[in-house]
Amino acid sequence: MVADLVMLARGGSTPTFVEDINDIILNHLNSIEHCQRLAKFPNVVIQTNLQQDLHHVCCSHQHFHKILLNLIGNALESVQEDGVIQISTRNCRFIHPVLSSAAAPTGEEYVKISLADNGPGIPEKDLDHIFDPFYTTKKMDKSGTGLGLTIVWNTVQEYKGWIEVKDNGPGAVFEIYLPAAPSNAVVSHDAHADRQVQGNGETILLIDDLPDQNETMEKMLIHMGYVPFSAGSGEEGIAFVQSRPVDLVLLDMIMGDGLNGRQTYERILEIRPGQKTIFLSGYSKNEEIVKAKALGVSHFLEKPITRRKLATAIKQVLSHK
Repeated sequence: MVADLVMLARGGSTPTFVEDINDIILNHLNSIEHCQRLAKFPNVVIQTNLQQDLHHVCCSHQHFHKILLNLIGNALESVQEDGVIQISTRNCRFIHPVLSSAAAPTGEEYVKISLADNGPGIPEKDLDHIFDPFYTTKKMDKSGTGLGLTIVWNTVQEYKGWIEVKDNGPGAVFEIYLPAAPSNAVVSHDAHADRQVQGNGETILLIDDLPDQNETMEKMLIHMGYVPFSAGSGEEGIAFVQSRPVDLVLLDMIMGDGLNGRQTYERILEIRPGQKTIFLSGYSKNEEIVKAKALGVSHFLEKPITRRKLATAIKQVLSHK
């Protein structure tokens, strides 16, 4: 909530880059944060219809991720079970003035991002206030701060665009219009970063005692181009490595009963000397981590881990001879 307030107070000071909105949407849908939240709504289907030759726009990757986080989060809570959320993008050009927005000059190119759901919709009495700060229909101690849609509105305004919300009967649809970047604008390096760190079918073993973590990471690794396997304990991981080799091990440092990460790594090295391994942990200062580094492990990632940071670390370790 404090971070949201700071973002509102900061105004237009966020640096922007030329970005591919389709890439940002796909990266968000493959992120740990999104996958963990979607796991709470197993029957909800998210469909995408993204125009292939979409114009680029000037925006902040991080802040557009925040827009998607808020809009998709609201849609998930709205549809609950057996719902459908549709995300689409397309290029558009306004020949006539847009009555609902004086900020849309005619004859200019725009990118339209639509997010529609088939939930119960938004009551008419709420439509006029939906972007007001702290206006919320949720229970404040259960979900939301009343700032999510205000952040969305302010961010879109900062990019010289506008947003409209309509009752979709059933459901609601949010439509964002952003000015297209000049045709000769160069896309930022980050927009292509994920493609540069895609895997090529290498095998990765996840060792973590939390099934949800393994499931989420498996989905991410599949989207990254890897073939994942998982084990629920150090002992299971050791047995797996004994039965077949893997290109990389992603190993949680702190597990429940049984062997911890460092002990598991020691046993794996006895079976597969030089096994490439990345340690994951929520604690950066740990005596076991020091011991693991002494054994030769070169990469350690502190939780929470972003998709891009994980993909980059995996690529670095796999490419190292």
